[in-house]
Amino acid sequence: MKYRIDFRGPEQTMLYTAVCNSTLEVETLLRQVLQYDWSDENGAYAMTLYDLSSGEEQIVHVYRFKMEPPYTKAAFEAVHHRS
Repeated sequence: MKYRIDFRGPEQTMLYTAVCNSTLEVETLLRQVLQYDWSDENGAYAMTLYDLSSGEEQIVHVYRFKMEPPYTKAAFEAVHHRS
């Protein structure tokens, strides 16, 4: 399984991205970012989970936020350090 998670700010500005090679990595990153309820369906910030396993990029889920949740940057950096 291979996934990519992108975190974008206002005007779709790419802030962070990570490629995860297991569902455990995905779950860990999502849990760190989603630990605070900053969700807002009309928010300017978005985190998109893509499944890359089929060779084509497929959107699995889009999470929206009113602002960047705490520890988002650290969560993405942790994935890069594990890779």
